[in-house]
Amino acid sequence: MVSSRARWCGAFCFGLLAIAQCPPHAATGEDVAVGQVMAKGSDLADKDLAPAVQKLRQGRTDEALGLLRELVAKHPDWPPAPLIMARLLIVSGQTASGRRALERAAAETPHHPAVYLGFGALALAEGRYSDARLNFEAASAELKAGKWDAEQAKIFHIETLAGLAAVAEAREAWTVAQGYLNSWLELQPKNGQARQRLGIVLFRLDKQDEAFAVLKQAVHDAPSLEPAAVTMSRLLGQKGNAKRAEEWLDFALKQEPTSARVRIARAGWLLDQGRAADAKPEAEQAVKLDPASHEARRLQALIAWHLRDLAVAEKILESLHREAPADLAAADLLALCLVDQDDNAKRSRGLQVAESDARQSPRSSEALATLGWAHYRAGHLDQADRLLRAAVQGVRTTPDIAYFLARGLNDKGQTDDARKVLQSATGMTGAFAHREDANALLQSLRQKPPSSQ
Repeated sequence: MVSSRARWCGAFCFGLLAIAQCPPHAATGEDVAVGQVMAKGSDLADKDLAPAVQKLRQGRTDEALGLLRELVAKHPDWPPAPLIMARLLIVSGQTASGRRALERAAAETPHHPAVYLGFGALALAEGRYSDARLNFEAASAELKAGKWDAEQAKIFHIETLAGLAAVAEAREAWTVAQGYLNSWLELQPKNGQARQRLGIVLFRLDKQDEAFAVLKQAVHDAPSLEPAAVTMSRLLGQKGNAKRAEEWLDFALKQEPTSARVRIARAGWLLDQGRAADAKPEAEQAVKLDPASHEARRLQALIAWHLRDLAVAEKILESLHREAPADLAAADLLALCLVDQDDNAKRSRGLQVAESDARQSPRSSEALATLGWAHYRAGHLDQADRLLRAAVQGVRTTPDIAYFLARGLNDKGQTDDARKVLQSATGMTGAFAHREDANALLQSLRQKPPSSQ
């Protein structure tokens, strides 16, 4: 049985094992809120913490810290109070306050490994890989220098290895990552997430047969993971080998013909290839196989949006939005479906949904672009232009977002800029819901003489 001390140690190690369970690089991109990364896999439901959590929600951090200090005094096996508060703040999305709590923890307990694991996790989630590596190495040094029981030491060691492996993966230092992951698996041989990451690293090292064998073992150890053949397809697709990617999906379907996850993967891949019509029956079959799957239903709605069947998409998304208001991807797509229609009431509601979505995910370029398009459809050209320009600033955009920007540029008389944006957007392959509209607008602009802007 895991001791109370080890449970609390693991609960406040700042989500590095949760980062390990995310798809490669998903947890380290700038679009991912730090609080969301930290919250994955958290175990913070202890009733003793409820009063302190309530104080934090009210912004009364000093009182919350006082309550936590009282609890720690009663439970010597718990981590230091500032560390607990930092974890609670970061999980709730209050990253700046959480960072300050971590600094206080560092001042009070400068030799506690979890302090540096916390700073490392923050740096990793924000894409500051050098800072992350230094903090994980500091955590390792404190672990070796300190006196920790076997359970605590194992948890700290695993968290450190998970973080260092994530840094190596983000830097594409595959051999280095392989070493850290192998060390992790020596401590946890049945950890499917760690083994899946190892399989992906082996693929990156051009060891495809070995990678597939490792990925199959990962799914055996953790059946909730995506099928190994689907992972192989995804990795080959990332390398630009569409033919082999589709072959692996065919193999996956042959192996698991009644798997909703395989159908979802096939539908998503087909959509990414710009084959929305082919993706539609796959998504419909996935929903039949698993009617409760939010992922399958959301994908079905996305495909309907791409096929411009807005009524079908809206119906699915309204249901999803009622069931899971926190599903921001579904909310974002619902807003797009609503504002793309000619009904003024729906456009108005779509704008409200887009505003709410943007408030909840302010770092998301997709949410910003949706809000910009909603303002455009409402006739607010200046707001639309500002938001859409911000959405494409410094990030790789999608053809649909580029089309939204081009529409605004054209309406503001900046036809040369609109033409350039449309030429780039229509030249992109893959999913593009507004492709026909973009082609039509580009054709009309080509017939106009260059502007004198």
